[in-house]
Amino acid sequence: MVQAVATHQPSKRRYCGATILGLLALLGQPLYVAAQSPAGTLRLGYLTPVAQPEREQLFRRELHRLGYIEGQNLLVAYRSAEGDFARLPALAAELAALRVDIIAVRATQAALAAKRAAGTIPIVMIGVDDPVALRLVNSLGRPGTVAAKLGVQLRLAEARSPEELDRAFAAIAAQRPHAVVVLGDPLFASHLGRIAKLAAKHAIPSVYGAKEFADAGGLAAYGPSYSDAYRLAAGYVDRIARGARPGELPVEQATQFDLVINTKAARSLGLRIPPALLLRATEVVE
Repeated sequence: MVQAVATHQPSKRRYCGATILGLLALLGQPLYVAAQSPAGTLRLGYLTPVAQPEREQLFRRELHRLGYIEGQNLLVAYRSAEGDFARLPALAAELAALRVDIIAVRATQAALAAKRAAGTIPIVMIGVDDPVALRLVNSLGRPGTVAAKLGVQLRLAEARSPEELDRAFAAIAAQRPHAVVVLGDPLFASHLGRIAKLAAKHAIPSVYGAKEFADAGGLAAYGPSYSDAYRLAAGYVDRIARGARPGELPVEQATQFDLVINTKAARSLGLRIPPALLLRATEVVE
């Protein structure tokens, strides 16, 4: 049995996979790049539910490599909700009012807020859930869930706030699962250390979608390479700024994945990681 801790959003459908990078085409509305400010300066808005400086630095470095220098030909209006998701609509509206040329967003909640506020401003999105089901884009080819074919039973336990994490893990532990999969979500990313400790407390092997969880004590992390995603996001910003039509740029799914294994966590759980799996890992945390 695999127990999944679901995202805190109240939507009925959950997805283990995620589209890592895509261009948000406003449904049924033409998209165009707003006129840039004098001297060819690109005005870029950036919206995130929670600041992630290390990953955001990857994005800035790639923009720099592509020739966008902050203070010269690039102005960045940065907005973080600092974990308060209710602030996202107002922050998105602020960026729209600034008449930025492009808005880059991280995570599903930010993408939804930007869609409602941006009007015809193109949006580059990083790390979102299924954009078709959420009506962020009109279509996207994606495979179905293979759990049934593998004989794996999936059950959901929801935590919609930090206060519900203890209750969620207690409910999971009561069912004596073989493992817990923690889905990617800004709420969980903000409390990764606490989640890893709860999994250890209940002696449940835990698998996550981002390497930071394994660094914090989780058993393993497997998911899209965020360094590659932010590099691609910068490339999308560059293509739009150079005149590409946003509505014609396809949504891209992840092509590179990271596997991080925490051998210390494995030993504490009495687990032996097969050598072949360790060899396939992109990083091993001792």
